[in-house]
Amino acid sequence: MAGLEPSRELARDLLTALPPGKEREDKLLLGVFAEAGELVGLLDVVRNYPAPGVWFLGLMLLEPAQRSQGLGKKLYEAFERWAQAIGAEEIRLSVAEQNGAAFRFWQRLGFLEQERQPPELFGKKESVFILMNRLLSPGSTPP
Repeated sequence: MAGLEPSRELARDLLTALPPGKEREDKLLLGVFAEAGELVGLLDVVRNYPAPGVWFLGLMLLEPAQRSQGLGKKLYEAFERWAQAIGAEEIRLSVAEQNGAAFRFWQRLGFLEQERQPPELFGKKESVFILMNRLLSPGSTPP
């Protein structure tokens, strides 16, 4: 994650961090594996947060060697189809303002900016986070 060095604490936090009022069964940590079986990415999701039917995508991460090959788009599309099939009506996420490439990626996938949150310290950087969402209509398919 930008601005943070890998550590055991960061890994533990990824596995256990939950927003207020959510339980462990609401959190999904999904691994992405290459054909040879090695972990090349992950998705961190909280179901029904901050409201029923809304799934918050806290993190979608791919190993650098796996990027810029269309895998991120395919991964998100597969995730969206699966989430919608089991009840998701909206996907929300947050992007750091300085991460223009990620912001444009999510825009291309149909996410719309909802609000900009006040600056907060994330790792060693102060960042403004942009809340984005994508409504999932019945029978729709990802872009």
